[in-house]
Amino acid sequence: MLFSEEVQNIDELIEKVINEKDIHKMKVCVVCILYDQDGKIILHRRGEKARDEVGKLEAIGGSVDRSDGNFRDALLRELREEAGVEATFEIGDFIVAQHTQHVDKATDELIDWIVLCYEGKVVSGELINMEPDRCVEFTRKTLDDYLEDKDLSQSCRNFMNYIKDKK
Repeated sequence: MLFSEEVQNIDELIEKVINEKDIHKMKVCVVCILYDQDGKIILHRRGEKARDEVGKLEAIGGSVDRSDGNFRDALLRELREEAGVEATFEIGDFIVAQHTQHVDKATDELIDWIVLCYEGKVVSGELINMEPDRCVEFTRKTLDDYLEDKDLSQSCRNFMNYIKDKK
């Protein structure tokens, strides 16, 4: 993992990681280990139009825009864009950040992703798949069940192992 202290915005993130890694083309992503009202974790299976890890189970989230006020605002925006406006979300604690590299299938560029992971929960309402070409389905399982799933993305597996180790 890259760091476990929460940063608020792009400037703080750059200050934190600039000397940590040899980063070429950096993009920032926020994801949520999202719990339903029964305490199960909700992930989504990445669809054909996803830029990487197609077919893998991943935490809900996405790229941070420069116009986002802070990372929590970016995560709420992403949850609404991907899981619909009929649900109400609560963002909890920052968990950890990690650095991953993926080749973007649209551009063939190697991208250094800084992925910031938060806990969250669905307070009310139902999830709606707002991006069916990028998300095939939502799944709901326990932490232990996901850790046994071969379709779990490596970054999500890292986050879940980190959560399990902290318990």
